[in-house]
Amino acid sequence: RREFNSIRALSTKWVENQGSNGQKQNMLSQRTRNAIRAMQHLADHYGKGPVQLADIAEAQKIPPKFLTVILLSCHALA
Repeated sequence: RREFNSIRALSTKWVENQGSNGQKQNMLSQRTRNAIRAMQHLADHYGKGPVQLADIAEAQKIPPKFLTVILLSCHALA
């Protein structure tokens, strides 16, 4: 459960870095942030049975087609 809490912290507090022009920049891409939110959703529902992709997409406000690509990428790495 401790690992899930650290993922939640990472997904809710964007890591920022000072750019060369003094502007703050996100160090995580939108794709990475969406993947973290999807994994957090799965972790929150762990042990409660299968989770539909459409449910994750709706709850996390991630386009379903984009979420499919993200989850297939994660699956390929597993």
